[in-house]
Amino acid sequence: MIVSVYLAIALEGMSDDRARASDATDALAQLIEELREDRRALAEVLEHQEEQGGRYEDLRRWFAAPSLMPLDSVGETLDLVAYANLTLFTRNSSWTMMVAGGKLSFVSDRALVTELGNLYENANERIEVVSTRYDDSFIRLTEVTAQKLWDIENGRLLTVDPQSLAVFRNELRSVGSFSQYYRELLGGYRVTMDALIVDVEGYLQARGRGT
Repeated sequence: MIVSVYLAIALEGMSDDRARASDATDALAQLIEELREDRRALAEVLEHQEEQGGRYEDLRRWFAAPSLMPLDSVGETLDLVAYANLTLFTRNSSWTMMVAGGKLSFVSDRALVTELGNLYENANERIEVVSTRYDDSFIRLTEVTAQKLWDIENGRLLTVDPQSLAVFRNELRSVGSFSQYYRELLGGYRVTMDALIVDVEGYLQARGRGT
C-alpha cells in the first residue's frame, strides 16, 4: 500500500512537470513571435538611420555656407529629418511573464535560457538606454536649435549669425555621430537577435512546435 501511494505521488509529480514544460514551450512560442516583430522593426530603424545620417551631412555642408545654400533643398531635408524619428524599443512582455511565472526552470536547454537572459536583461536594456538618449538629442536638434535658425513656413534662414550657425552645425555633427554609433550598436544587436531566433526555433521544432 505504501509503495502504491509513493508511486501515485511520483507519477502525479511527473505529470505536473510535463504540464509545466508544455506551458514553458507555449510561452517560448509566444516569445518568438515578439522577437520576429522586433527583428522587423530593427530593419526599419536601421534603414531610417542610414537615411538620416546622409541628411545630417547634407545639412552640415549647406549651413557651412549660408549664402550659397539651396533653400528648397534645405527646407525639404529639414522636413524629412523632423518628420519621423525611428528608434528601437523592444517588446518584453513574454519574457516578463515567463520570469514571473517561473517557466524558465522548465526550459530544458540551459544554454538557451542563458542566451535569452543575455538578450532581455543586458542587450535590450542597453538598446533602450541608447535609444532614449538618441531621442533626446534628436528632439533638442529639431525642436530647439533648428527652430531658432529656420523659418519653416517661408523656407528661409532667420539669422546668419556665425555663432548660431556654428551651434547648429555642431549639434548636427553630434547627432550624426550618435546616429552612426547607434547603427553600429543595432548591427551587433541584429546578429545577437538572429542567433537567438534560430536557437528558439530549433528548441520549438525539437518539441513538435515548429513555427
